[in-house]
Amino acid sequence: MRGENNKEREPFLLEKVLFDGLLTQAYTILHFGSSGRFQMSGQEPQELGVHVSELYNQIQQLQAQVRQAQTQADKAQKEAQAAKFQQTTSAQPSFTIKPPKPDIFEGRRDGANVERWLFQVPQYFEFYGTKDTERIRYAALLLRGTAAIWWQTRTDAVQQNHATEIRTWKQFCTAVTDQFRPVNAVNRARDRLANLRQTGAVKGYIELFRNIALEIPDLSEAEKLDRFKRGLRPRTRQEVELRDPRNLDEAERLADRIDSTLFMKSTRTPFISRTEIFRGSNSNEGPTPMEIDAIGNYQQRQEKRITDTERARFLASGSCFNCGEKGHMAKGCLKKKKNVINVLEYENNNSDDSGKEEPQ
Repeated sequence: MRGENNKEREPFLLEKVLFDGLLTQAYTILHFGSSGRFQMSGQEPQELGVHVSELYNQIQQLQAQVRQAQTQADKAQKEAQAAKFQQTTSAQPSFTIKPPKPDIFEGRRDGANVERWLFQVPQYFEFYGTKDTERIRYAALLLRGTAAIWWQTRTDAVQQNHATEIRTWKQFCTAVTDQFRPVNAVNRARDRLANLRQTGAVKGYIELFRNIALEIPDLSEAEKLDRFKRGLRPRTRQEVELRDPRNLDEAERLADRIDSTLFMKSTRTPFISRTEIFRGSNSNEGPTPMEIDAIGNYQQRQEKRITDTERARFLASGSCFNCGEKGHMAKGCLKKKKNVINVLEYENNNSDDSGKEEPQ
């Protein structure tokens, strides 16, 4: 590093030496004349002016050279810092994005499955910039089952000059589509789309609608929007049409939001307070059926409790705490239990203190 700094300072040292020499020469001329001896003549002022002018021009040139050398030195320093930073950055580990490999294709005769696979594989090729001829080789490695048998049969036919060789990716897609797309797949997909209706959550309806629409290549956006609205529930369809969506994506968002709101309102359970339970009994119309049930349950809970006087009387007479009859205990009572609450609790707490038992 010290050697490099010395090399950078060499131009400045040289200019300094020259500059000092010119100053010394100017001082000598001013005091002793051009011959180096102190002389006083008529031509001395004129000669002195010429030498001073020449020295001034040389000083201006030296200053320009110094500025140029300084600029070059600053530029070289910045480049060295940039190179050092680049080396430090390149030494750090870099992360490479690796997309997942495409799915295999087993030759299932399903229009949506074929279209989905032929859409997924080219995206993988575009990411890596795969050439057209190499795309066919790689796609052939993804074939399994029926699809692999079909490709092997076709390769043998090409070798025996019984079929034309596939050379482009477009030809490969056409061959796969013709082989594995079902006959009249588009017409059957149109029938399914026309009969599609929302029976559950709108998200499931949207997913199924999208899958069927993929099997119809010539389905326009206007027709998609119309078919989608026709398959919605009547209330959801009415709300969506009132908002007049411009495309299918907007209609799907509206249907999802509206359907979720309607579903939440229909499944929400109202809270009924005790004051609301008895409010209907004071009105002219009388309580509603739900309020009658609530009143009955409340009264039954109140009837299940017995007083301390009744407990003492049942205990003295040896009667059942549940039905009031003699000959058995409340635990073994066969009749409908009306006073379940507090009966067993009272018997357990007072059986030891009373010293009496109910007759068997």
